[in-house]
Amino acid sequence: TPPPVEEPTNETSPTEDTPPPVEEPTNETSPTEDTPPPVEEPTNETSPTEDTPPPSQLEPDATNWQDFTSTQGSFTVSLPGNPTEEIEPADPARGMLETGSYVWESEADEIAYGVFYKVLPIAPTTEQISGFLDSFRDDFVSEAFIDGQLIAERPIDIESYPGREIAVEGSDGYVEARVYLVNERLYLLVAIAPNQTDFPQGGDRFLDSFQLISD
Repeated sequence: TPPPVEEPTNETSPTEDTPPPVEEPTNETSPTEDTPPPVEEPTNETSPTEDTPPPSQLEPDATNWQDFTSTQGSFTVSLPGNPTEEIEPADPARGMLETGSYVWESEADEIAYGVFYKVLPIAPTTEQISGFLDSFRDDFVSEAFIDGQLIAERPIDIESYPGREIAVEGSDGYVEARVYLVNERLYLLVAIAPNQTDFPQGGDRFLDSFQLISD
C-alpha cells in the first residue's frame, strides 16, 4: 500500500535559505557616519592674533595728506590738511624777530603738527652752535608741558645743517620735536599727542617730510 500523500503547508522549514527582512530607512544618523561639522556664520569680531593697530594709533584724515610749501619760511612739509599760518615780521625798534608758525590740529583728537621758525639777528658761530642748541632744548623742555621731562635726544642734520631730535613727556602731553639751525634761521618741528602711547602713525611721516627750499 503506498504511503499517504502529505498536503503542502505555508510553514517554512528552519533550514530553508530565507532572506532577512528588509529594514525600512530612518532619518537617524549613525554616530559613526562622517557627518560634516556645522558651518559657523562669519562675525565682525577680529581675532586677537591679527595685526590690527589699536584705534589710538590710527591716523585721522590719513587720505588727506598733502605737501605744503612756505616761500616765506623757505621750507616744504607734508601735512594731513591745510595748516593755520601766522607770520610776524621783524621789528628792530621793538627788538622783535621775524617769526612764523604753521599748525595743523586734528578735530577728532588731541593730535597736532606744527612748524615754527625764527630769524636770528646773527647766525651762531661754529663754536657756539652746540651751546645754542643745548640752551634751546632746555627752554623747550621747561615750557612744552607741565612737569616736562626730556626722555630722548639725538643729534641730527638736514643738508649738513646741525640739529637735534628730542622727545618730551609731561603730565599734560607728549611731543616729538626736531630743531634745525640753518644759518641765522632756527626751525622747530613738533608732533604732539596726549601721551606717548597715542603718538600718531603720521608723526614720523610729518617729521621726515620736512625739506628746505631756496629763497
